[in-house]
Amino acid sequence: MVFCKTPDCNNPVAKQGRICDPCYLKMPGGRKPCPECKSIIHIKQTKCAKHMLDAKGGRTRRFRPPIPKSVSRAAYQRDSYTCVLCGLVGVGEAHEEKIKGFAIDHIISLASGGSSELENLQILCRKCNRKKWLN
Repeated sequence: MVFCKTPDCNNPVAKQGRICDPCYLKMPGGRKPCPECKSIIHIKQTKCAKHMLDAKGGRTRRFRPPIPKSVSRAAYQRDSYTCVLCGLVGVGEAHEEKIKGFAIDHIISLASGGSSELENLQILCRKCNRKKWLN
């Protein structure tokens, strides 16, 4: 579970680095009622969190097309089924056995303008991938 980034606040939020609604309301700038339910929101918000989620159809993430199987297999073969950060090597005979415990990582994230082309992909073990994700 992820919590609000405001010190001494333990309210859950949807994504790391976010501020919960009560802390957001304490920010300078003013308040106004939500146009749909009249609950109090910050002046920069267009709707309350509940209605923003409803407007997205209950989805909190954008659609991301999967990496083509041919590109992912080429990335694993290029990196020799080895984590590029810690050097952990995949064990097994078949491709499916060697990739267990590994993940394909975007060097430049899609959100930052990266692509799913082979040059922008690297192989990481799940532990290193999690460390990178948390930082």
